[in-house]
Amino acid sequence: MFDPAEMARHDAEAARRMPGPDYYTVLAWIHAALRPAVYLEIGVSFGESLKLAAPPTLAIGVDPDPQADHRWRAETHIHRMTSDGYFARENVPAISLALLDAEHLFEKTLRDFRNVERHAAPGAVALLHDTVPLCERTAARQRVTEFHTGDVWKMLAYFALRRCEMDVVTILTPPSGLTMVRGLGGGDDGREENEIAALEWERHQDHRITIPNSKAAVQDWLLRQ
Repeated sequence: MFDPAEMARHDAEAARRMPGPDYYTVLAWIHAALRPAVYLEIGVSFGESLKLAAPPTLAIGVDPDPQADHRWRAETHIHRMTSDGYFARENVPAISLALLDAEHLFEKTLRDFRNVERHAAPGAVALLHDTVPLCERTAARQRVTEFHTGDVWKMLAYFALRRCEMDVVTILTPPSGLTMVRGLGGGDDGREENEIAALEWERHQDHRITIPNSKAAVQDWLLRQ
């Protein structure tokens, strides 16, 4: 389906631009530092990130078509549904840590983030995967490459321009970056973000604040008051 030569070039470029531990390792650091009471993951796929949750965390995965089949370490519940369907339920628990890693579209990621924020516990942290695209082709809204982030990067503009009260940093961890957000619960008017949605590719680095891809840097940010 995709060009093998282009796939190899993208993988090599991601490794060059984002050296160091991959995002599964970084997620493990985050779980170890926070030991969240409730971990929500939107976009389970094969469950490689969901299985990082450990007791006493309650892990919840949401995916219309999950392929996961693991012996989970933590108590784990997988809901075979869309995230919109999940958040329409009446018994969504207070979320301590959330990973948004589903559809690679700005407006869908924004909707998921807003829903997470509505159900966030005090001090909650949200994680957004795929916030560091490699090139315009990999950031296309309609997927044309195997390495694909879509326009999730526009969430960084949303935080900078609409939610400046939030603390937002991005870790350049391969293959496509991981953004950490805290300060949830400050309020969002729910308006259409057409101006941000219309941003051109050339703006993709404008609002990116990074920290080193190291355990010490990640844990220092997470544990900072």
